[in-house]
Amino acid sequence: MKKDGSMNLIQLLDLVNESNSQTLPGEFCRVPTGASINFDFKWLEFQTNRMIIVERVDQEFVRDCKVKLSKFSFSKLARDKIRACRTKKIYIIEGSENINSFLELFAQDLNFSKSLPQILSEVIDYKQPDYYSLSEGFDENDYQDSLEIDVNTTLEEIYENDYLDYYSDEYPPSFDADSPFDEEDYQLIDEWVEIIKDGRRVENSQLISKNFKGRITLSGGHFIEDHFKKNGLENEPYIKEILIENKVLTSKEFSNLFTSKPSNENT
Repeated sequence: MKKDGSMNLIQLLDLVNESNSQTLPGEFCRVPTGASINFDFKWLEFQTNRMIIVERVDQEFVRDCKVKLSKFSFSKLARDKIRACRTKKIYIIEGSENINSFLELFAQDLNFSKSLPQILSEVIDYKQPDYYSLSEGFDENDYQDSLEIDVNTTLEEIYENDYLDYYSDEYPPSFDADSPFDEEDYQLIDEWVEIIKDGRRVENSQLISKNFKGRITLSGGHFIEDHFKKNGLENEPYIKEILIENKVLTSKEFSNLFTSKPSNENT
């Protein structure tokens, strides 16, 4: 590492391999191609001369519940809350020379928003998880009449404006993502309950019990809990992870590599 904190790809790889960062299994990841309603994907290989930068957005989810804070207290009305994130974009920087240029720029002020626009990269946009998770149930033949009535309407518009609007509230979001490339699931960040009366936050571990509203099915009489709904809009996007080969560093871990004590080696 140079005295100004900058480094090259070889030095970065050495530091990453010495770290305790998460390692993704396998040699490839699957990413969307952006080919609209066709839901096409491609396989992206983890390579030494390929850096992947992941941009995320956070979303809050909520559902009603009743909780007990002690054995001898009455139940209180509360909101069961979750904060989760999804991938919004990935930036793919190819080639040692291009990566070295990014590293030199990033070392100046540790600012992704300033460095990324100055580097040639492939940008892949992700849509919201239900766009992918509900796609298997979509049959374009069911909407041929709509396409014939309005020839200016595209299948993509029908899927997003008609199909998703109708069905997205019927299926609960999943918070099981274990990779930045999981397009169908959110990644859980935090969960708690908020007491409606005073707005107080209470951790789930502090609760004696938590019960949810729901409905009884007509066939079988099974109770189905109300599922989480989005609470407000998504937050501002931010860089959350950086992948070097199949090693995953958080943005904080990545930035810390540039602020560690420089070595005495001439580089």
